[in-house]
This record gives sequence, C-alpha cells and structure tokens, in this order.
Amino acid sequence: MDQTEEEQLERLKEWWNKNGKFVIAGLVVGLAAVVGTRMWTDARNSAAEAASQQYEQLLGLVEQGDSAQAEQVAGTLFTEYSGTPYASLAKLMLARLKVEQDDLVAAATFLRQVMDNAKQEEIRQIARLRLARVLLADGKADDALSVIEGAGSTVVQADSEIIKGDIFLAQGKPAEARAAYERAMALGAENRRLLQMKLDDLAMASGDEAVQ
Repeated sequence: MDQTEEEQLERLKEWWNKNGKFVIAGLVVGLAAVVGTRMWTDARNSAAEAASQQYEQLLGLVEQGDSAQAEQVAGTLFTEYSGTPYASLAKLMLARLKVEQDDLVAAATFLRQVMDNAKQEEIRQIARLRLARVLLADGKADDALSVIEGAGSTVVQADSEIIKGDIFLAQGKPAEARAAYERAMALGAENRRLLQMKLDDLAMASGDEAVQ
C-alpha cells in the first residue's frame, strides 16, 4: 500500500472517529422512521376499517328508522374518526335525518361543515348541492343561489344548473330558470324526463301569460 492509500485510510479512520456515531444515529433515526411509517399506515388502515364498520352500522340504523341510535353512531364517527372520509359521510347522513325531522337549520349546519372541511372534492360538492336544496326549502333562495354559484366541479355541474333553475323559479325569474334547465340538459343531466317536464311547464306558463 503506497503512502497515498495509507493517508486516505487514515483520513477515513479520522472521519469515522469524528462522525461515525452521527452516521449510526442517522441510520437508527431512518430505521425508526420506516418502522414508524409502517405503524402509522397500519394504524390508519385499522382506523379506516373501524370507521367503515361504524358507517355500515349507521346505514343499518337509518334504514331501521332508529334515528336516535343513528345520531349516536354518527357522533362517534366524526369525533373518533375525524381523519377518515366516513366522518363527512356521517354528517351528510345526519343532515338527511334532520331534513326528515324538519330541522332544516341543523341540516344546513352539518352540510356547511362538510362543504367547508371535507378533504374529498366530491363529498364537498355533494354537500354544496344538498345545502342549496335545504336553503331553498327553508325559503332562503338568495342564500341558496350564493351557495350553488360556488360549485366549480364539472362532476356536479348539471345538477347545479337544475338547482339554479329551481332557485330562479322561486325568485320569480322564469327566463333565467329556463336557461339553467337548458344548460343542464346540454350537460347531460341524468333525469332528463323530469327536466323536460320542468321545461314544458315553463313553456305552458309562458304561453298562458302571452294569452293574457
């Protein structure tokens, strides 16, 4: 071994003596991070599975008409499993129950929470549509229009145009309602038969007004 190799070896030894403990510590931290990530993933999967089971129970209770017990299970979902999508789905279900109980204020509160806080865009947009419906049913057409105007997802665009049409009708704006329904039709709204009935009713109303 020549002098250069000996010098390199000595430098390596010196470096290791100074920094070896930090390298080992780094390896330990890295290993702990890997293990911790696996444990966190396992815990997250476990929580999601538990939340899924709770949500299935919630659906069963709703189908049975046991609203009191359903509300308790829903409360567990959005307090103990707030990091899962099932928490938001539970609030959507609670909003439905409140609508059935004619408590539109409580329903709107739950829907606003989902619309503002849900991590999933699809769930937020569903909450937005339902909130607009609830506000309209509560006689708050202007508020409903303000909510639905914020619907930016193309997934719900056709549905949002239908709701806009209903809001415009409630506001006494048949021309705007017709335009909204026609946009919904062009966007491929699913319930086209009902939508066509709405358009036909507007056409008949317009004809009656012309006769008068």
